[in-house]
Amino acid sequence: MFNVYTLTRQGMIFYLAVLSIGLFETTMLMAYGGEQYKAQKLRLENLSARVDVVVADVPGISVNTGTGSLSDRLDIRQHEDSLLIRQKAQAGYGDISVITSGRGGDNRSILSINGRTTVIDGNSLVVMHNQPQQTQVLNITVPTGTPVELIDFRGRAIIEDTMASLHVQGGGRIEAGSISSARLDVGKNARINIDHVSRDIDINASGNSKVDLKSGDVRTLRADVTGNSKVKFGGHAVNVNLSVSDNARLFVASADRRESTRVHRNGRLTIGDWQQERQP
Repeated sequence: MFNVYTLTRQGMIFYLAVLSIGLFETTMLMAYGGEQYKAQKLRLENLSARVDVVVADVPGISVNTGTGSLSDRLDIRQHEDSLLIRQKAQAGYGDISVITSGRGGDNRSILSINGRTTVIDGNSLVVMHNQPQQTQVLNITVPTGTPVELIDFRGRAIIEDTMASLHVQGGGRIEAGSISSARLDVGKNARINIDHVSRDIDINASGNSKVDLKSGDVRTLRADVTGNSKVKFGGHAVNVNLSVSDNARLFVASADRRESTRVHRNGRLTIGDWQQERQP
């Protein structure tokens, strides 16, 4: 029999259930502060900043730029399912000179504009007119399984266990936990440290970069290492395709099948107890 009361009651229960789910998702995002986005991928472009990527049980990506001037220097927008964060172009006037010095990644850049000097130190400390100021941190919260891209990156990033792909292009200092696959195209004085990779690794390392992949069990490892770069993979790969040249060094703990290994000039390649070296 048609019962208006029963239908109305069921409708109210359904409405309250949907409302509760929406409020729960909103509360979870608000708990981590900052702006919230229903994006599934994170892409950082042209950044010279300190970035912390935290993994939590949240329905989307949350971005917290703090209370300083960092937000004024960033362009944050969502495009389809990706959240894009890039550094805005900065206009400059007058005589500008930049001097970079240092070794082993502990670089220091001196920027002089019309005689007024700013020192950017390798330990993320900015000295302006002899007054130290700690670099502001961009805090980003993502759910597990969020792919992360850092394109033309020159800052420092700490990324927790995303269990997803990581793509790095440029330099900077990057520390990551457990990821599914790594695609690294790094140069200059890049420092990359990753705890664990579970699927595939693709590396192009040049300049004076150092890449340390501590562990993993991957299907394919492809690496092209040049210059004075050093790359180390402490895990196991089924297939490897490796090239080392100049004064570069590449170490792989274990591999089943060497599809291709090339060593040029003064490069050195080591796979377990097997070593291939080419003298100049």
